[in-house]
Amino acid sequence: MLDNKQERSRLAKAWAGERQMAAASNAYDANVMTETAAGGDTLLG
Repeated sequence: MLDNKQERSRLAKAWAGERQMAAASNAYDANVMTETAAGGDTLLG
């Protein structure tokens, strides 16, 4: 029973980390697209 609870906790933490990385990636992409549309310099040229 304890192992099952620990596994659920581990999976929940991993899933939260993946969601955080996805949110950061989406924010970065949105920022790049906004700057590109506004004519700002970006790393993409």
